[in-house]
Amino acid sequence: MLLASLFIVGGLFRTAGASVIKFPRWGWTAFAGLVSVVLGLYLLATWPTASTYFIGLAIGIDLILDGGALIGFAGAIHSLPRTQPRPA
Repeated sequence: MLLASLFIVGGLFRTAGASVIKFPRWGWTAFAGLVSVVLGLYLLATWPTASTYFIGLAIGIDLILDGGALIGFAGAIHSLPRTQPRPA
């Protein structure tokens, strides 16, 4: 149940933070957060019968989506124009 609550709380914070800050390609991070919330709710609902197979699958899906969101963010930041530093 601890893992389910971690998915739910982490997904809510990830979704809320991405939708408030709205950094480049924030939609991927919000989507990853929503998927984490859904996985956490499903794990909580099926807790007595949830096998270690599903728990490993849920962690893998969460890591893949989070990595994809970070790759998208890094690509968006990399393509921003560079600014010149101001002279002191």
